[in-house]
Amino acid sequence: MQTNVISFTTLGANGMSALVPDLVDWFRLEGWAMSVVKHARQHRSGSTRQGLYPLVHTVAHRSRHCPSYLAKICFIVASMSGTENDELIDTTLTLIHSRQHISPKRLGDPGPNREQIEKILSAAGAAPDHGLLRPWRLIIVPQDRRPLLAEAFADALAERDADATEIQKQESRDKAYRGPFLMLVVACLDPARGPVHPQERLISAGCAIQNMLLTAHAMGFGAGLSSGRALYSRRIRLVFGLAAEEQPLCFLTVGTVLKRKPSKPRPTSGDYTSTL
Repeated sequence: MQTNVISFTTLGANGMSALVPDLVDWFRLEGWAMSVVKHARQHRSGSTRQGLYPLVHTVAHRSRHCPSYLAKICFIVASMSGTENDELIDTTLTLIHSRQHISPKRLGDPGPNREQIEKILSAAGAAPDHGLLRPWRLIIVPQDRRPLLAEAFADALAERDADATEIQKQESRDKAYRGPFLMLVVACLDPARGPVHPQERLISAGCAIQNMLLTAHAMGFGAGLSSGRALYSRRIRLVFGLAAEEQPLCFLTVGTVLKRKPSKPRPTSGDYTSTL
């Protein structure tokens, strides 16, 4: 069998991305896989390293039916220099620690476009999911449905406070129009889906939320979570068509930051870590 030969030294990120489908098939060639490992060790330029990332993503996605593909890719990534790993770690930690909660009332246009929204939603799918139950779902609230949500907020207020004034009801309605992109995160706790404990399902949902928050932050947007008593009302359940075993967790809003508050001190690892 003839092995395909590629000059990786001159192949940048764009070229690598274009060849991803073929590269996945070529991974069946053991000798070729080893040449990639050798390349990863010897050529560590930024363009080459970035070019490997689409390959990593594609192989990881397709490796369900051939785990050896993913094992080889992991070996390649592990072969990168310590300096490269340190840079990746520093970038990741900077992204995590610089993220702030932004109140929906401080988020405005422009919001994420269709492609960016898809990337934010796709990040949720990378959350841990014991048993592959997909124990949560996301419901987007487009602009033309905000009036429906506004009335649901006002009705929820009236349900819990019969003496609520019209001004208070209007304040509740206004909350539905905050932020250019809005979704509801729902936990699916139906035991019929599988034996995984509800707590694990909530953990999965929380990880999905964090993935989306970090992705939006990486794109330069602000994002925040909101709940409130209306979230748990009968009216909200009806509007969003929630099943008996589903629980609304929070609204997630994404947009351009109009105003920031000063950062609050965060706990150190010693504040929440102990040793058994």
